[in-house]
Amino acid sequence: MGDSGTMVRTGVVSAKNGKMVRCIFPDMDNMTSDWLYVLQTSDDEFVPDVNDRVIVLYPFGFNTDGYVLGVIP
Repeated sequence: MGDSGTMVRTGVVSAKNGKMVRCIFPDMDNMTSDWLYVLQTSDDEFVPDVNDRVIVLYPFGFNTDGYVLGVIP
């Protein structure tokens, strides 16, 4: 897996801070992300809870800023 190109990963929220979260990626030896913004709609104030499974988009590769797209039910 390279560091370029769009990447979509699944992770588990490990911490919350306002509208940002950190995620652990179990399939990557529990690597922890930096703080990630959560995708919001104009009237949405939802932020996933700790231990929620989420989908994370890294639009320019894994070593760049990423965004949480939503919770996996």
